[in-house]
Amino acid sequence: RLWRTCRSLCPGLCSFAPPALDEVVKPLVLFFSGEDGHVEGQKREGAKQIPHLILAGHPTMTTRVREALPSHLLEKLIDAVPASGESSASDIVKTTLAAFVEAEERESRTAADDLARQFHTGGLAVVGTSPSFQVLGRNQADMLIMTRDYAPGQGWVCSSCGTLHIRPTDLVECPSCDSISLRDIDIKEELVRMAEQDSCHVEVVNRSEALKRLGGVGCLPRYRLSDDYSQHGTPEGDES
Repeated sequence: RLWRTCRSLCPGLCSFAPPALDEVVKPLVLFFSGEDGHVEGQKREGAKQIPHLILAGHPTMTTRVREALPSHLLEKLIDAVPASGESSASDIVKTTLAAFVEAEERESRTAADDLARQFHTGGLAVVGTSPSFQVLGRNQADMLIMTRDYAPGQGWVCSSCGTLHIRPTDLVECPSCDSISLRDIDIKEELVRMAEQDSCHVEVVNRSEALKRLGGVGCLPRYRLSDDYSQHGTPEGDES
C-alpha cells in the first residue's frame, strides 16, 4: 500500500517492481516536506497545515520512514500503527483515530494551561469574553482558546466603534458612542469567525478547570499589548 501510494504521488518512479526502501522513503519525505515539485515554482504549504502525523504500514517500512523524517515533521509524529497491505483505509482510520483524538485533546489542554499560566504570571494573555473580543477585533491574537461548554450567549456589537456589549440585550444605542447602529450576534460564533478571518488558531478544550475559572475563553496575543486589557480582564461573568 505504501509503495502504491508513493507511486501515485511520484509517477516517474519505476512501475514494474517495488524499489529499495530508500527509494520509497525519500519521495514520501519530500512530499510531506513540501519539496516534491508538485506545485510548480512554489514550495508546498501542506506540511505546515498537518497538525499530527501517524504512520501505518509494515513495521520495517514505518521505522525507515520515521528515521528519515526531518525534525519539524518528527515532532508531529504521534503514533506508528502496524498494518498489512490488505488493510483497508477505513480499518486504518479506526485504528489511528483514538491516538489522533488523544493528541488533539492533549494539545488543547496544554494551550489552556499555558494561557492560565501566562495570565497569572503577567505574561502574554488576555482572558474573558470582552478582552478576547477586543484583541481579535484588532487582529492581535495568535490563538483563541475556549472550553467546549463556553456559552456566553447573545450580544450586541456597535458597528461604529466596534464595542461588544454582553448585557443588557435590549440596547437602543451604544453606551460607548451613542450610535444606534447595533448588530445582534452569537458571541461564541462571532469570536470563532473573527479568529478564522485573521488566520488565528482556535483551540477547543473539553476539560480545563483553570480556563473555566478564567471565564472559559482567552487569547494568546502575538505581542505584548499597551492597553490594560492585555494583562487584565473580568474573567467570570465579564460584561461591557
